Amino acid sequence: MSEIREVTSVRRLRNAGTVTVYLACNQGDAYQEYRGKDSNGNDIVKPDWAANDGLRPVWTPIIGAAVNKSNIQIIPTDDKWTYNTTLLTFDGSGLSTNAGLVGTFKRVTVDGIPSLKAMKNLASETNQDSDTLKFDGAIKVGTVDDRVQKTVPITIVPKSESVYKGVIMGADNKNLVIAENGGSCKIFAKLLYGGEAVENGKYVVLFKKQVNGAFVNITDSAGNNTVLDNATHTVDITADMVNSFLNVYAIFKDATTGAELTTDVGTVQDVSDPLRVVKNAVPADEVIESDTDTVVYTPQVVDSAGNVRPEFASKFKFFLSNEAGQQIVADYDNSATPSASQTITANDADKAAPGDLVIEIVGDDTY
Repeated sequence: MSEIREVTSVRRLRNAGTVTVYLACNQGDAYQEYRGKDSNGNDIVKPDWAANDGLRPVWTPIIGAAVNKSNIQIIPTDDKWTYNTTLLTFDGSGLSTNAGLVGTFKRVTVDGIPSLKAMKNLASETNQDSDTLKFDGAIKVGTVDDRVQKTVPITIVPKSESVYKGVIMGADNKNLVIAENGGSCKIFAKLLYGGEAVENGKYVVLFKKQVNGAFVNITDSAGNNTVLDNATHTVDITADMVNSFLNVYAIFKDATTGAELTTDVGTVQDVSDPLRVVKNAVPADEVIESDTDTVVYTPQVVDSAGNVRPEFASKFKFFLSNEAGQQIVADYDNSATPSASQTITANDADKAAPGDLVIEIVGDDTY
């Protein structure tokens, strides 16, 4: 008797850009204002990343995948970073070496994950438009090697003393990401005026989410525990409030007059419970006993609420291997052409002897 095990890998499914890749920033939005020159002719930039290490943004890729019914976080390798159109190069200390960008960025690690930190200001007299930062990294999911990419904006604007800017940022080291089952993360709604932080007591925040075009309260799955503002504008977002992604809208108001000042939206991602592949195996125990037995998989993509989401993938590629990772060609081979189902025969299972046959099911987002 041979027993068939599965390895499910939700890769490159699209939802608000990319389902399993999130480029987190410790500052929420990376934002700078160019405010002219001082009396010595030096650029005035707020927030001043060059002078204050605590204000420097650090970008960290958070990559999640569903494997063997468990959700894992993947540490990328061979990380590459592109600022606007320039592929960054680094010296032995991690500092960028490109012409015009020497020492501007630094490769660092956050909890073992390769990350990028801004060491100098990006806003200047000649750069008052927004920039972009792209991450590209190599990953391995099951037996499949792949690369993932994510691009985020870096907001740069001219002087704006009379303009408020709201920022939703992480208030812990989780960067708006829930990585453990049943976990949570803290978010902080920060208000800037002319690039400078406004005192907490001078503003209040309404935390909302958007449903069918209307703003409603953020609650847990039972409709309870509404997220409300407090004196520090720091609140907890729990996993049962998040269905893979949650766009948190912060409405900033003057604490005295109640007048609306500005708004911001930040995305909380639950990588502990992303979109995943459900096998729908028949028979459910995935056991082959006789030479004529088969196991048939008819997978579906479901979200964290258990809803079937065919818009992300309705066909799949099926990769077979033995426990040593050696590839096996199935009697009904669907490794190259995506299919809605896969039949595994006794002969397929025998090819993996003396161990079990490993099935990797990969959702294809082109169907």
